Amino acid sequence: MADLQINYDQLHKLANDARSLKEHLDDTVPGLSSGISGVRNRSEAIGSSKLSSSLIKFHYAWEQPFKDAMDRLKDLADLLDGVATKFFDMDSDFAAKANTSLANLVVQNWQARKDEYDLYQRTKDLKFTPSPLWDQNGNLVQGADVPLIPWENPPADPGARPTHIDAREIWNQNNPNNPLTWDGQPAVTDSTYDDQGRITSQTTKNTSTEGLAYEETTTYTYEGTSETPATADTTLKHSDGATETIKTTYHPDGTFTTDNVFTDPANDKNNSSSTTVTTPKPDNGGYTAVSTDQDDKTTTINVTNNSGDAKDVKVVTDDDGTVRTWEGNADTDDWTQTAGPDPYDDSTDEDDDYNAGLDYGGA
Repeated sequence: MADLQINYDQLHKLANDARSLKEHLDDTVPGLSSGISGVRNRSEAIGSSKLSSSLIKFHYAWEQPFKDAMDRLKDLADLLDGVATKFFDMDSDFAAKANTSLANLVVQNWQARKDEYDLYQRTKDLKFTPSPLWDQNGNLVQGADVPLIPWENPPADPGARPTHIDAREIWNQNNPNNPLTWDGQPAVTDSTYDDQGRITSQTTKNTSTEGLAYEETTTYTYEGTSETPATADTTLKHSDGATETIKTTYHPDGTFTTDNVFTDPANDKNNSSSTTVTTPKPDNGGYTAVSTDQDDKTTTINVTNNSGDAKDVKVVTDDDGTVRTWEGNADTDDWTQTAGPDPYDDSTDEDDDYNAGLDYGGA
């Protein structure tokens, strides 16, 4: 099966074009109404009372259908933009994760080069004197001082820690004959560090050709000199204006708590919140996560990492006792459902009856 491809830039542009058309018609067509409103009084100026009456009937006839058409045009624009923003956000989430991984690899590579350069600086002038030797005549000969570490190819200074990662820029530097060129700005990641070299914040932004924008920022706090964050606060700004905040607190016993709040300024019905307590399984690398939403409904996720060729297993138990099972790879979060009802099937019996009555074969 071919991969599903959605051109969200074109959908977003089409939605904007539909809105522009609606605004133009809203501004232009109602002008006819103001011109008709005084027709009775100006029938003599028009020269015919019949023409005046016809214009009034025409206005009344098209007024409601035109309003309905404008409503449908708005609905169409909202639908197109809804699809565009959801797919763009999904792609942006993948891009953000990939760019964050790339940023971590770049910093790790820099750190390795920095460690080698620092070692060179500490040892380049260190020398030792070989043990005394005697020549063929029995005379004591003192050997000359030699370097402690013979640096044949001294490492170069790697410079400052990289804080700005642009995947397209890195690609083009390594592939000058095959550069990536397109409008918009693919994901870029900017990071900050404290004086101990610990990451304190990381922001990834992604924008499309037609102006869709996604931003993800995570800030970290530490206790004392610990290298492990005590908290991680993430804010997601979605392309449709919705925001999501994710606050994770790490506990000394290895468990961690995640508070998630989703806010949609365009539709309060989409707002949600939840608190999840995750307990890792030291024996197999899996975990158990218990999530409670704003309605006090609880969902439990139990993941088991299996060794060898055996697939990992994820079992999800809903608040009503419904159990679903997946198999796959916990490290990549790639799963295939193997048991339980489809979690995305929200159709009703009426939907099934309606779909069953459709004639997909045409007229």
